[in-house]
Amino acid sequence: MKTRSDYFKAMMGIGAMTPNQIRIREGMPKYKEGDKYYIATNNFTPVDRMDEVIDADITQKTKPAAAPASTQTAADKKLAEAAIEYLSGNKK
Repeated sequence: MKTRSDYFKAMMGIGAMTPNQIRIREGMPKYKEGDKYYIATNNFTPVDRMDEVIDADITQKTKPAAAPASTQTAADKKLAEAAIEYLSGNKK
């Protein structure tokens, strides 16, 4: 069983077999999306979406780092202080 499992995993991982081809050989029924070929990336990726996945990965890696969150403005700070005073009963 382990040898057969390793074989099917390797064949699917290089896009040589679909999940449904494996299922047929194991006497199991096909399933709806099981005729797609996959290539092992971090997880299995459909071959027909490989360019999309690679482009998204490149875009993510080349995006400039997000600017740090802005600090609280003076107006926000004043409003927060007023709210705390009001809620604590120290109304002015």
